[in-house]
Amino acid sequence: MTKQELLNKYTQDDRIDSYSYEYKELGYSMGKEVILFADWNDWTSEEMNIIESFAEVEWLDEWTTCQECGGSVRISPNFYGWSPSYVVLNDCELVCLDCLMDYGIEEYLESLENNPSVAINDSLLSRIDLSDYGYTMLEDYSDNHSGLHRGMNDDPKEIYNKLKDDHKRILFVISEVSQFYIQFDVYAKE
Repeated sequence: MTKQELLNKYTQDDRIDSYSYEYKELGYSMGKEVILFADWNDWTSEEMNIIESFAEVEWLDEWTTCQECGGSVRISPNFYGWSPSYVVLNDCELVCLDCLMDYGIEEYLESLENNPSVAINDSLLSRIDLSDYGYTMLEDYSDNHSGLHRGMNDDPKEIYNKLKDDHKRILFVISEVSQFYIQFDVYAKE
């Protein structure tokens, strides 16, 4: 069976769930023609040999695609410090960080302001400088921790309630993700 015959057959049979032509996940790069998403448990060795000769294979429950560009992003962590390489806009649109930069990062940042239940993750923070958008880190509220270790009980809601009268535009930023805690900082825009 040729690769085209295999793709046609198994896409029609729904054994291949979806595909993509590029990774948008930080740390991944293309080495093959296409990325295929499927449950690979029931595939034969012969089928896998053909597929792996031209395609990257990823598990369908660990990956999805950007709704703007179709690039592949991981939706399931693969190590303790993992952070998503995507954001969700309008409660339903999964968009990779590259497309977010094209979409309008400033609008996205504003949508997160004054909400202690959401934060910018460190994957996005590694791509932008918040000071370029008018945000300043509040030094007294940097290096907050929430986690399983004693004393790591900083609560974004409590911090927000303390700050909201003095700062009209507050933004929470996850600056570190580890196995047992997260570290977050607080920024304000006047």
